[in-house]
Amino acid sequence: MKNTGMFKELLDDFKIQINHFAEDVAPLNLDKKTLGSPVVGRYLGYKNADLCFPHRFNDPYLIGLCNLYMERRSKRILNRINEITDFLLYSQFNKEGLCKYLNLKKVKWAGGFADHNFGWVDGAGYHWQKYEPHHHEDACAVYALIKSYEITSREKIIDACRLWIKKQYPRYGRFEGVYKGHKYIWQSYSPITPGIKPLAVNNVQSLVAMALSSAGYFLQNEKYLNDALSLLIYNVKDQFESGFWHYLGKEAEEVLKVERSDSKEDKRFIYNVSYMQAQIWEMLNAITYLKKGGIRIPNILMDSLIKADKFLKSVEYTRRIAKTEEKAMDDGFIHRDGDKIKLYWIV
Repeated sequence: MKNTGMFKELLDDFKIQINHFAEDVAPLNLDKKTLGSPVVGRYLGYKNADLCFPHRFNDPYLIGLCNLYMERRSKRILNRINEITDFLLYSQFNKEGLCKYLNLKKVKWAGGFADHNFGWVDGAGYHWQKYEPHHHEDACAVYALIKSYEITSREKIIDACRLWIKKQYPRYGRFEGVYKGHKYIWQSYSPITPGIKPLAVNNVQSLVAMALSSAGYFLQNEKYLNDALSLLIYNVKDQFESGFWHYLGKEAEEVLKVERSDSKEDKRFIYNVSYMQAQIWEMLNAITYLKKGGIRIPNILMDSLIKADKFLKSVEYTRRIAKTEEKAMDDGFIHRDGDKIKLYWIV
């Protein structure tokens, strides 16, 4: 999306940080013993955080490489695009559920991308296994792969995205409704599992919409495009009157026994605004591909984004991406001396 008008500062800042990560940070943090020499880094705030994450840091790396290639047409950058693409495909669980990178087979994980290197329990009580794919985080990998496909035209990429949609997208449910005459759908944060209540989270919808729209455009699949739009309508439905988006969806209040707020006095306000900014980036990316696919964008969606833009400007957090002050001090990567820019990825 061309960075003019609405959200120019936010979009420009995301691009600056992602490109900086690809050019100046990632090359200092590579695992050269692994296929493709992927980025390795720790994920702050989690147990065993110093171990390698298969795709979390390689998604922005690949997006940044694609941005830089479009500016410079460098053969060296093109080679790195192909190498990181190869790594993401290598870390994906294939149609039999085998991840060659980990030498791990889990049939239910087919199409997903190996993720957290530790087990944990989320707020709804779902127990995530070590390396289990998260479909909203997978969505970043799908989007990054599509950016690679636009440059390289490698059919393996389209096959990988198709597999993810076929196998992982349905596992998280489909909850439908109508808001002001427009159909919406939302998916759960975790896979639909007996005894675990579905958990509504706003950036899950925007991330999956970004993946469905970008992949759906190249797959020429109108259903995927329309589903992407319906996920974005959920975000419209869930927006506060002030223009604010909370990290949690309205349906999560009862599940987690919390009350959402758009007050700056809320101790999680900055955390939520950080996710809100990333969500806007995701929504705008999704809209770009929906328009390419011939999907009419309803006024209610664009009006929602305008409200969000006004809210961000009113609270003066338009360019804030760091989630917490702790993470702003240390993003877990080796940096060149004097480097003041830190990347805080979008999920």
